[in-house]
Amino acid sequence: MSKILMDRGSLPLSSLRLLVPPVQLVSAALWEIVKQGAVMYYGLLEEFITSVLETVPELLTYTEKVQLVMGLRARVVLELCRSDDFASPQAIQLHLSRINTYITKQDKETSSTEVKASLTNFLKLVHTLVDDQCQRDVFYQKIFPTVFGPKYDSALEALMRKFLLNLQKLLPVPNLEQTSLWLSLSPSVLKECVDFMNQPEPLNTLIQHHYHHGHEIPQALSPSGDDCILSSLSYHLPKVNNDEGDKVVKSGSTCIGKDWHRGDSLGSESKKDKAENFEEINLEVTRNVERNGQQHTDDLTEDQGASVETKHCSTREQWCSRDGLDSTSQSRAAFLCCSCKFINS
Repeated sequence: MSKILMDRGSLPLSSLRLLVPPVQLVSAALWEIVKQGAVMYYGLLEEFITSVLETVPELLTYTEKVQLVMGLRARVVLELCRSDDFASPQAIQLHLSRINTYITKQDKETSSTEVKASLTNFLKLVHTLVDDQCQRDVFYQKIFPTVFGPKYDSALEALMRKFLLNLQKLLPVPNLEQTSLWLSLSPSVLKECVDFMNQPEPLNTLIQHHYHHGHEIPQALSPSGDDCILSSLSYHLPKVNNDEGDKVVKSGSTCIGKDWHRGDSLGSESKKDKAENFEEINLEVTRNVERNGQQHTDDLTEDQGASVETKHCSTREQWCSRDGLDSTSQSRAAFLCCSCKFINS
């Protein structure tokens, strides 16, 4: 077990701050002060209570507030008067002034006659204890143990307990979801909380304390979900050779290349068909011209020549209007037809 652990299983403050909410930790400390009767801290305790009650006066009734505040401060004054190292009148007067200021600040309508009478009588008692040594000795030997003894301390404890319990109700410990929401709205606070975990020793001490002192350890009874994470971590890439890997990586560009080559191939085939059609037309026209020339040589009659001309021109016009020829091929075919007409004339 960590050496930081003290006797009887107590924990250092750094570990307690991890387990106990700050308000509850302070409340427990104040409660312990009253239980132990640590009068040296009663002044600080009274200041804390007064500050809280000024903000939330509904935590206690008027009478309860006055009794708790006056009771703590009065106990400090009586302790100063009894001490062997008798406190200076100036130090005692500071405490009396604080009590008087608190009472005068209360609403005049709620200030009871009993409260005012109690304050007046207590101020007279203190002045007597300060001025008369004999009266002081008698008071602490015979009167103090009865009037300001266990019954007085029990009344302070009861009022203090009620105050702390009401404060705890006012500031309940938020659950995990609420705390997470607050942190999500404040990134800087979230970062501070994360940075705090850079010091793991207090948390480790706290866990060891609970583990070695018989605290119940929660058991995992059933899985909280499927094995999705393990399945993801167990994923294996398929084995591929270099060529196949290049094909996979270049799949997008390959598809584009195929489309481009396909379009280029279609364009080439179209141009080839057009060229073949043009050559066929040109060859047919040439044959017709040669036949016309031969017919003129044989001294055909004008009517026969006209008949031949009509026949061949009709053939050329059929070729010119042939389907599948583009505008350029048709233009060239028409030009050859006109040339034949000119020769025949």
